[in-house]
Amino acid sequence: MAKILIAGLESWLKPALAQGLPGSSLVTLPGPDASIVEAAPESADLLILNHNFAAPATPEFLARLRQTLPEIPVIYCLDPDAQGKLVRRLIIELKVSEIIFHPVDAGALIQKVAALLQLPCGPMPGIAGEDGSIASHSVLKARLADLWKRSRAKMLERVEVLEMAGAALLEGTLEPALRSRAEGEAHKLAGSLGTFGLHAATGFAREIEHALRSDSLLAETQAHRFSELAAALRAEIERARDLEGGEPPCECVRCPLLLVTSDAELAAGIIEQAAARGWRCDAASDLAEARAAISGLNPAAALVDIGSLGRREDAVAFLGELSNLQPPLPALILTSGGNLMDRVEVVRAGGRGFFPRTLPPAEIVEAALAALDRLFSPSARVLAVDDDPAVLDLLAALLGPAGISCTGLSDPLCFWEALEGAPPDLLILDIQMPSVSGIELCRAMRNDPRWAATPVIFLTALTDSRSVESVFNSGADDFVAKPIVGPELITRIMNRLERTRLLRNAAEADPLSGLANRLKFRRVFADFLRLADRHGQPMGLALLRVDELSGINEAHGAAAGDEVVRQLGSHLRHEFRSEEIAARRAANDFAVGLYGLDRPGSVRRVDEVLHTFSERRFTGASAEDFRVTLSGGVAAYPEDAAGLDGLLRAAAEARLRASESGGGRLLTASAAYESRGGVRLIDLAIVTSDEATVSVLLHILQPDGYRVRALRHGLAAARALCGPDRTLRPRVMLIDLELPGIDGLTLLGQLAGEDALEHSRVIALSSAATRPEAALALDLGAEDYIARPVDLPVLAARLRRALESPEPQSSMVRRQAAAGNPGREPASPRY
Repeated sequence: MAKILIAGLESWLKPALAQGLPGSSLVTLPGPDASIVEAAPESADLLILNHNFAAPATPEFLARLRQTLPEIPVIYCLDPDAQGKLVRRLIIELKVSEIIFHPVDAGALIQKVAALLQLPCGPMPGIAGEDGSIASHSVLKARLADLWKRSRAKMLERVEVLEMAGAALLEGTLEPALRSRAEGEAHKLAGSLGTFGLHAATGFAREIEHALRSDSLLAETQAHRFSELAAALRAEIERARDLEGGEPPCECVRCPLLLVTSDAELAAGIIEQAAARGWRCDAASDLAEARAAISGLNPAAALVDIGSLGRREDAVAFLGELSNLQPPLPALILTSGGNLMDRVEVVRAGGRGFFPRTLPPAEIVEAALAALDRLFSPSARVLAVDDDPAVLDLLAALLGPAGISCTGLSDPLCFWEALEGAPPDLLILDIQMPSVSGIELCRAMRNDPRWAATPVIFLTALTDSRSVESVFNSGADDFVAKPIVGPELITRIMNRLERTRLLRNAAEADPLSGLANRLKFRRVFADFLRLADRHGQPMGLALLRVDELSGINEAHGAAAGDEVVRQLGSHLRHEFRSEEIAARRAANDFAVGLYGLDRPGSVRRVDEVLHTFSERRFTGASAEDFRVTLSGGVAAYPEDAAGLDGLLRAAAEARLRASESGGGRLLTASAAYESRGGVRLIDLAIVTSDEATVSVLLHILQPDGYRVRALRHGLAAARALCGPDRTLRPRVMLIDLELPGIDGLTLLGQLAGEDALEHSRVIALSSAATRPEAALALDLGAEDYIARPVDLPVLAARLRRALESPEPQSSMVRRQAAAGNPGREPASPRY
């Protein structure tokens, strides 16, 4: 019977240990004084010591105890914020066998004890902690069982190498190459078998590894012992044919998506397309059915066809219900694109994104899943480097349920490419690997300023003092001994990631207002702009400033001015959520990004927020009350600019005019440009989703003073160029016939039908110069047709000539000319 000493553990852990280690004797040490040290039973097999037992002098207590029990294995429970030098002392000087960081997981502790003493583990049902929470092991066991089925054959292949080495050893023909290969296979077995509960097999593999390193291996007794160990190792692996754990959770169908629409045809198409992508989608035809489905399905998100659900007020109220659930249920909105002012109410109620319902079902599903990826992206990215693929598979299986994305790399020579291709939040390294060791990788990474702060955890079967010292000297933050214990590894990773998150938040947040800072705002707003491009959505940008902030500081005190900024930050954080971002870019420079809202919607949304803030009262240094007003400027994408810098300039100009006109006003950027009847007059509209074409043409034409706008989506172009609410009237349009959303020919048809080409010259662009397509584009009103591939500087010169040409003939004249000569040949494409 194993005798286990317990010093300072929480009371609820002892019955858990008794249940998980049947047949063991648990002896609790009552206190840390000298008499307890002297009275400690010398026959004890293991000590579990909590740092709080005699903190901060617990290491000294252990040093005294070592005089009585010099060889006893010790598991030390330590606070995650402990300094690295204490960890080094515990392992190197005080010979601690294992360190477990708080909060202590009962299952991890039981498996550590069983591995050190080579004891069988008893059943470990969900164990209640001090807070009453239940730690269920069923999912983890199922994943391990599934992984074992896939890894068992590989484990037996490694045993075959050991058996070959044993046979050669008995015959006296063991070559260095086979010996080295066998040592590597034994090392991998020792590091992975214990994770599956095969603790005896782990001991056999570790003894084989040590024997292969020993100079006495060639002795006859050692040769026979080697063969016996290899046979015992095979027997243990074959005996564990199927680990208990039941069926692993199904991963082929992901969390359900709830579609709320009364359009049966649309629902059928979306359900079919979602299933093709591995998602289960259930449909509700009205709000009552949707409420019942939510309680039963627990969906990941709701895709709401808001225009098909009767009264708008009821639909908006339903979105508010979803937002108030705990946790909130994300709502993605299908819209017909009619009255965009309604988007303000939808955003306020908790809508997370807008998608045109006129898109094909495949594109709707693709857009919705992309939005869900943003909402439910992994909490962290981990890069694991280990030459054993079984360990990499195991890490992915363990970390996935915790919301951590784990990328495995089995070739350390590809380390830098993987690091730069997808920068991780945390790195897991093995010590022993071919070509280059984990120690060398860690040292090289710490010498690069880009990765100097990335947390590094070593995962290794080498726990001797020399190896541990090398790990910490290389710059590592922590190490975990193999075999891997899932809960302990996840806890250690989460602790490191939380520290990194706090540091990153401190670097990306303004300390006074609590808002994002300038750098974070640029990064997030750029992401939103890319989404707006992809899905043909508008985007608003508002720049705000507190009127006379310096005067407030002088009249009411600096503390009062700071309080204004602090409350404004809190107000903006509360009001702008989901697909919006608020930031403090400078002392009196606040910015708000609004995805999915056009200029009128952005103005309405921001104006409401500023109005409620202007009603607040503040108290000055002399206990006097005062109020504040704000001035702001709003710019809209894509009408006012094609990128963030252009939007910032346009919004800043509008904000300056608002301040100069007396403050307390919100103006739009449109008033700063020539306009006619509310429609902006520009020189060139580039309508294409080809980013290279857009970038080159903007770079060439904008420095010449041309007012150029880029529209990367067919729906965005139709909204800006067509209809009674159009916002742009360009002199020249370059229209790609292959557009997302609606194609260029359809867009041309809409423009021609509304006489929007009366004073605009159109050049059509396509990748194929087919006669019917060219003729149709010309009949619809295009003046020219250009086929790819095309030299972009040449295309820019062609556009410049069009911009410098006289006013084009009216579309009516062009159509009449085309009708009078229906059999004409299409113009030759120009390059």
